[in-house]
Amino acid sequence: ALGVIVDPRSGEVLAMANLPLFDPNNASNSAPELRRNRAITDAYEPGSTFKIIAAAAVLEDGLARLEDRVYCERGELKLSNGEIIRDIQAYGNLLFAQVLEKSSNIGLIKFARRLERPRFYEYIRSFGFATRTGIDLPAENPGLLQKVDQWSERSLETIAIGQEIGVTALQLALAYGAIANGGVLMAPRLVAGTVDADGRFEERGGPQKVRRVVRRETAAMLSQVLAGVVANGTGRRAQIKGVAVAGKTGTAQRAAADGSGYDPDASIASFAGFLPAADPQYVCVVMVENPRVDGWGGHVAAPA
Repeated sequence: ALGVIVDPRSGEVLAMANLPLFDPNNASNSAPELRRNRAITDAYEPGSTFKIIAAAAVLEDGLARLEDRVYCERGELKLSNGEIIRDIQAYGNLLFAQVLEKSSNIGLIKFARRLERPRFYEYIRSFGFATRTGIDLPAENPGLLQKVDQWSERSLETIAIGQEIGVTALQLALAYGAIANGGVLMAPRLVAGTVDADGRFEERGGPQKVRRVVRRETAAMLSQVLAGVVANGTGRRAQIKGVAVAGKTGTAQRAAADGSGYDPDASIASFAGFLPAADPQYVCVVMVENPRVDGWGGHVAAPA
């Protein structure tokens, strides 16, 4: 499991942790994978936490409104190559916000299809994916994303729901930070400054804006939708008494070790969100690999 907490206003990394831990005084007795800072070194398929990127793109380009409805079929959608995408149940007609509240794959795909593939790729890159964040830590993974000309017939649909792309927890936290702060992607800031032998503090740079990714109005709409996910949808277990929380759950399959597809016995449960929803001060990402009892992100990661 791992967790990251970021200040969306400044990009400051306030907390970053991995479990299980290892003893740095006796590192040779631990497995190599436990000695990595997996929040920045390991790319994983984010699943439904990534749906907010396609949602942001269609809202920003005026291709959808919050009051728009979409028919989510009877729980199954056939893609152009004949493969089937499923929801956990048949939802019928849903509003845009309800698509995210219920995490409907079909509803999200139908909205995402309004995007041209190169345009969707631009938004993914603009939100900071498939490139290193530049954090002052070693071995950062840039993530995985094929160029548009290498996409298959189903790539737009599957990437929209968080498959066929690899992200790090830090990348995801900074992307949610852009929604939380009104639409600006911030560079991560790990060290505030240094203190000399006499106790004098010297600031090491300040908050750095990377780029504006969506308009403030679009970010506000997305924040409203994400607050609804926690209030009414799959993220209800992330509720905190007296504090409005906004966020999105994710439950993703994991690729099989031999590259033959997905491992039916492996999954990633995650939650990405921010609080307080109206004036966000903290962005939180929690990810749990292969939960043993309950594989749903809303049940495993959201409570943390």
